[in-house]
Amino acid sequence: MNFLKNDGVEAEVGLPLQFTHGYSMPGARRVVFIATIFLMIFCALVTGMTLQWFSAQRDQMVNEAKLQNQMRARTFEQFTLRMLAVARQSLDYVGHELDHSPEMTGEELADVLREALGRSVILRGIYVRTPSARAATDRDFLLEPTLENELRERLAKFGGEGWLSRPLAIGAEKEVLALAIKPRADSERYLFAFFSPTVLTAFSEHDVYEESELISLIGLDGVTRIRRTGSNYTGGDNLAGTLVMRRQYANPNGTYIGPHSITGEPYIFSHRRIEDYHVFATSGMRRDRYLGALVQDRLIAIAVISISVVGSVIALAFLFVYLRRRARQVAAAQASIERLNYAQALGQLGDWEYNVSNATFIFSDNLQHIYGIDRAELGHLELTDFLNLESFSKFSEALDQIKANKTSKTFELEGRTADGSASMRRITASPQLDDEGQVVKIYGVDQSIDDERNLQFLRARAAAQARLQSMSALTATLAHEVNQPLTVIANFLSVAIRRLQDGKDGDRQVVTYLRKARKQVTLLGEMIGAARELVSPNDDATETFPLYDPVSDALELLEADPNYDTSSIHVDDTTAALHISGRKALVKQVFYNLIKNALEAGGDEPPKVEVQASAKGNWVEVSIRDDGPGFEMSNQAFDAFSSAKPEGLGLGLALSRTIVEAQGGRIWVEEPSGKGAEICFTLPRAEPFRNNGQ
Repeated sequence: MNFLKNDGVEAEVGLPLQFTHGYSMPGARRVVFIATIFLMIFCALVTGMTLQWFSAQRDQMVNEAKLQNQMRARTFEQFTLRMLAVARQSLDYVGHELDHSPEMTGEELADVLREALGRSVILRGIYVRTPSARAATDRDFLLEPTLENELRERLAKFGGEGWLSRPLAIGAEKEVLALAIKPRADSERYLFAFFSPTVLTAFSEHDVYEESELISLIGLDGVTRIRRTGSNYTGGDNLAGTLVMRRQYANPNGTYIGPHSITGEPYIFSHRRIEDYHVFATSGMRRDRYLGALVQDRLIAIAVISISVVGSVIALAFLFVYLRRRARQVAAAQASIERLNYAQALGQLGDWEYNVSNATFIFSDNLQHIYGIDRAELGHLELTDFLNLESFSKFSEALDQIKANKTSKTFELEGRTADGSASMRRITASPQLDDEGQVVKIYGVDQSIDDERNLQFLRARAAAQARLQSMSALTATLAHEVNQPLTVIANFLSVAIRRLQDGKDGDRQVVTYLRKARKQVTLLGEMIGAARELVSPNDDATETFPLYDPVSDALELLEADPNYDTSSIHVDDTTAALHISGRKALVKQVFYNLIKNALEAGGDEPPKVEVQASAKGNWVEVSIRDDGPGFEMSNQAFDAFSSAKPEGLGLGLALSRTIVEAQGGRIWVEEPSGKGAEICFTLPRAEPFRNNGQ
């Protein structure tokens, strides 16, 4: 029945009626029709908006799942590299000992292996095969020939830093992985380290994994090294030819949705290729686990479409569900952040943010822990709490360059960690620009490179020993051949001095010059004797002396030569306060070579030469700077027989490098801020000797 109003009176009608104001039934139909059309449009809009929202929610969940999966795969990759580096350090130690004593017996080699095993908390055993012997930390790890040949063939086929084997059953160990390396391609020496596969997943042992989540390490040969699904650990499955291997070869660091290789269920997979060891880290989670949450959203969408007239109530219900879902997402993101922080702590790295407008830093929790600071926000000058003046200046200059160039920059400096020890750090910083192209913030990552520096130091020492051995024969020959004529010269000078002194009218000036000549012959003899000690294994010749002594001896030699004008040489007072440990005659030769080169670089006008020194922890760093033309090819400056001077042999800098490195230091060409050249080197620092009356 229709209830229509006529002059304020309600009438119940069932047939078309004519009203006095012209309000007829067809007009009501138009109203109903318009209202129906409006309602249909409204429902269509609500339906379209709901379906669009539902699709967006699905895409967002999939994207967030992919992002979480990628973060877990990256964390797994970094942790695996860290663990393999720990195992590699023990093997490098064994290789280093074999390089020094290649003919050691099997028992001596076994002692070295046990020492290397004690240096690592993750290794179960070590096995070494050399052309003359083989040894292991215990009998269980003496590999059978067939297994050893298999690992060696795999290593030869794939190359790289090493080969990570499939799970092996060796001795009492139920399942271990073997890291096989060949230190040098020109030798038949093979090193093997054994450890439990679960070591590689230890970063996640405190995380609760659902049965639909997994992480796995798979070799490029298709064999699984370790897989964790929920709380279960497996390995050894052969996945060669499956979709996961095809995807890995097509995109080594990609993310895709595909079937599980064993169960066939749809999963979201993320890969990270570890090229050096021919494996890749994989993180996976079942797609339905995330899309299953959309069932509730689908019911809400149906309710919104069905009862759009009460949209306010549905909106409140939607808001409640949305907020609850966001809370779960925030909790999941927080858990991911905590896992990332854990991985950063293992890698000794952290991140910071620099606000250009107020010159303040915000340090991450890991970075606060590393440097032992108790607050996140720091002013620029507060960096001096854990950076020395030189590192602080380098850091400030890098920030200025990033702001000026608006590009990323990577640099290295020395910091002081929470325990007070010095740590070399690598900083990578990148700017954030506003709409006008101005730098508003700078984000940076701070990572320890102490292990990398230690490895570089060991390699440099090994290279120095090799150069020292190659020069030993030449040095010994020179010492033998030159020493005889020096003895004759010294005898002649002594006789000449006695005869001049016997004469009543002897020329005192001649006597003075002859005495100086004999002194220089004596100093030259000491240098030759020190050179002979340099190539001998005798360490008792090391002495402690002020740094100024060899500088003064070198200047005296140059002053006696009329070809050099030493008036432009400035020696800093710090050289008298600092003491070093080494061989004085050889250190004098280094100063003589470097200062002479600086004087010869000036041409007709004597160049300005500055000699400075400063204490750097257990080392003394020396700098010799001139304002000459500089080095044309600084990377070849220390090569033997490489000289820019037509009359030069190119041995002075090569000999200086050999002397410095033989005493544990290093020498390099510093890039000058202006014209000229600057050579720096380090020598062991020593405390001055004090007589305490005992």
